[in-house]
Parts: sequence; structure tokens; C-alpha cells
Amino acid sequence: RPVDIHAAMEQLSPDFARMNPSMTVPVLALDERHLCGSDTILRGLDELAPTPRFFPEAEDARVRAEEWMTLHYALQIDEYTFSHLARRIPPMRWLMPGKLKRMRATIAERADIHPELADAYRAKVELTDFRIAHLFKPQTWKQTEKAIQDYLDRMSTSLEEAGPWLLGADYSAADVLGTVLLSRVCMAMRKREIRARPIVARYWER
Repeated sequence: RPVDIHAAMEQLSPDFARMNPSMTVPVLALDERHLCGSDTILRGLDELAPTPRFFPEAEDARVRAEEWMTLHYALQIDEYTFSHLARRIPPMRWLMPGKLKRMRATIAERADIHPELADAYRAKVELTDFRIAHLFKPQTWKQTEKAIQDYLDRMSTSLEEAGPWLLGADYSAADVLGTVLLSRVCMAMRKREIRARPIVARYWER
């Protein structure tokens, strides 16, 4: 079911924290398991229905899929998104830190109320503190911007060399996360970065 991670902050609820201690989406309930995060979900789906595969059987293609996963998870996508939104919508410079501080207070309170989940909530507090400290900082923005540009350039090169998908003929885990990144670029009102790379723009339109 949909989880409201913004207004209601349902991902911070004790029930959700028990399913996924990192308190992030997505989570997939599969049989008796809860698969947390796109990486784990895609691997679980490959186990359930091995054809077609998100992670190819061919070793060279599988290695490249893993490389795309590593590259994606190294990106600070939230910082990129909200930094650009704040440049376009100035009030966000004040709204976002306030929202993060309120979220931190909620998490810290729940760590005291639910001692069995205290470790998970304290880890979330530390992550939230890091985000508050680095949000909208020029150095963070420059590093994140460069990483996103490099990612888009790599997408363009891969599509030119392999196509029609990032690993060649078959849709894979690389494409799942690639489209997530492109959706964030659009959310950040930076669609021109996609249009500047015509083959990536055509890929996104598919």
C-alpha cells in the first residue's frame, strides 16, 4: 500500500520500523519476508520469477548491473533534489530544515517510547542530524551536482554503446534505478539536464 513519507511520516511508525529498521521505502511483503530497498526487492523478484531477470545471468552483464547499483546508492539524491528546489522556491530554505528538525524530534521521542526499537530510531536520529548539517551547504551541493552530472553522462554513453537499455537488449536493475534518478532530476526542475543528452531524453520518454 502507499506509505505517506511526507505529511504523515508513516515510515517512522513503530509498525513500519519493525518491518524496515532503516525506515525507508520501498518495502515489499513477499511470503513471510519483508524485502527492504530496491536492491533487495529486485533480487527477491529474481528468485521468485527468474525469467526475465533484473540481474542478468551472464557474468559480465551482472557485474555491470552491480556497478550501476553501487553508483546509484552513492548519490545524495535528496540533497540534490531539495537544493535545486530551494533555488527555485526560496521558502524551502526555511521550510525543509524546520521539517527535518520536527522529524528528528518525533524519532527521538519514539526511541524513548519503544525501547525495543531504540537502536533503529537512534540510527535514524544520527542520519537526520547529518542531513540537517549538510542540507543546502555549497560544498555538498557542488559534490552532489557533479555526481549527478557524471551519472547522466554515463547513462548517455552506455545507451549509445549498448542500447536500447543500459545493459543492452534487456531491461535490468540498472534501468529501474536509472529511471528513479531521472524522476528525481525532473522533480528538482532540472529536466533540461535530460534534454541536453538526447539519447537519455528518448530513453526517459519510453
